[in-house]
Amino acid sequence: MPARRNNTVRLRPADPFDLIRWLARSQSDPRKAVAELVQNSLDAQAAEIRIARRRHRGLTLLSIHDDGEGVIPELSREEALRYLATHVGHSRKRSLTPQERARQVIAGQYGVGLLGFWCIGRHLELRSRVNGSDVWSLRLEEDKVQAEIARIATPIGASRTYTELLVSGVHPTAQRLVSGRKLCLPHLWLGQLLHHLVQVEARRLLPRRKVLKTL
Repeated sequence: MPARRNNTVRLRPADPFDLIRWLARSQSDPRKAVAELVQNSLDAQAAEIRIARRRHRGLTLLSIHDDGEGVIPELSREEALRYLATHVGHSRKRSLTPQERARQVIAGQYGVGLLGFWCIGRHLELRSRVNGSDVWSLRLEEDKVQAEIARIATPIGASRTYTELLVSGVHPTAQRLVSGRKLCLPHLWLGQLLHHLVQVEARRLLPRRKVLKTL
C-alpha cells in the first residue's frame, strides 16, 4: 500500500481587509500609537521631530514633522508611498541582520505603525519629500479599504527632505489622552524614545536626537 502524502496549503485570510482591520484595532491606546509614529521618525535618523496638536477648520489635528532621510528614500515618492499602501504589515526593516538591528536600536515598523492612527483619528495624511523632489502624499481613512496617492503643492520654504504626518478628525476619547501632559509620560514611549528627552517647547529647535513637542 503506497504511503500517504501529506498535503500542505498556505494559509490565506478570507478577506485581507479583515486582517488589516484586526491589525489596526490591535492598537487601542492613542498615546502608544503616537509613540509608534514618532519611532518611525527616529528610525529615519531624524535630527528634529516636531509634534503639534492644534485646531484646523474647527477640528483637532495632530501633526508629526521630521527631517529624517524619508520614507524608503531610494524610491521615487510615488513608488515609496504606493509600497506602503500595498504592503501593510510588511516591514523592509526585517532585511536587517540582528546585529544591524541591535546597532540601530530599531523598534518600529512602517506599515503596522501607520495603522495605529485608527485609534487617534479618522484620517491620516503622510507627506513626503526627498532631495528636493516633488511632494507626494498618502491619504488613509479609518476603516476604508482604498488609499489615495497624489502629488501636492510644495509648501513655501519647505525643506528639501522631510516627512510629515497629519492625523485629523481626532476622536473625542483621543483628544483627552494626547494632551501635552499625558502624551509625554515616559513609560508610554517605546524603543529609542526611552533614550530621548521629551520637552514642551513652542518654537525652539532642540539639539540632535531630541524630540520637539509643541502642544
